[in-house]
Amino acid sequence: MLIGLSIVGSVVGCLVLILGKGKPRILVGIFLVLAGLSGWYFGRHLALEKKQLESEKKEESKALLAPKQRQEVAPGVPLGPTMPRIAVRTDGDNMVGFDSIDRHLRAGENEAAAKDYQVLLGIYNGLLQKPHHSSYIDRGKLHWIMMELELAAADFTDAIRLDPKKANAHYYRGFVLDQMGSRTEAFADYKRFLELAPDSPHAAFAQYRTEQMQ
Repeated sequence: MLIGLSIVGSVVGCLVLILGKGKPRILVGIFLVLAGLSGWYFGRHLALEKKQLESEKKEESKALLAPKQRQEVAPGVPLGPTMPRIAVRTDGDNMVGFDSIDRHLRAGENEAAAKDYQVLLGIYNGLLQKPHHSSYIDRGKLHWIMMELELAAADFTDAIRLDPKKANAHYYRGFVLDQMGSRTEAFADYKRFLELAPDSPHAAFAQYRTEQMQ
């Protein structure tokens, strides 16, 4: 907005200089050109500062909410979705579950984690032939642990659609949106979660993040 007005001011100033006659008009033209150039410079500077601030906030969210740091953000403040205790036996004695995916990811075994992810994803896709909010929540957690954030947010949204008062779905969606840098939407979900479940173990973290966002 400021840059646009500055450009208009500069153009008008140039026209006054070209078409104007007499010293007063020339001085007005010079003033408008200088004011326009100054406005353009400061407007551009403010725009760059805003962009840098938004980038820093997004990086802050990513660093704070990274899966490897999800145990707690401060002593006694749990962080991130809690993983379901589900495991299935595959070929041989291998047990596939959220714990095995987490273990592979922490060890840098991304291919093994992706393989386990596909096994569990197939199970949840089957369960969701009959939609239920808890299955959407668990599949959303599965997407989240693999950092498929948009898929996770979509599943938590579907859980909320089926049961708008499902507090954890609001918390998990808020957490994922926070991680994606969508702070306004995350703030709304955290606030709704605190209204629905003020005594939840996750309430301290939700309160911590909403205070940071204000």
